[in-house]
Amino acid sequence: MEKSHLRRLHEKYPSVIESKTVIALHIRDEYEFMQPELIDELRAKVEPLLRSHISPAESIPFITQNPNRAG
Repeated sequence: MEKSHLRRLHEKYPSVIESKTVIALHIRDEYEFMQPELIDELRAKVEPLLRSHISPAESIPFITQNPNRAG
């Protein structure tokens, strides 16, 4: 996330953003929309963050292995 993006978030949503932690994923802007490699990289970076903030009793049904990707 660039500093300008964070600044815009603070400007547009000051009361919401002040109590939140913004996490930059540091993914290069070199992918096409919904490119499988982008989705793989997002999952690799986001899943551990979600797992560390969600109790075991909660589930994340929308995070599944991409059926179109081998592995």
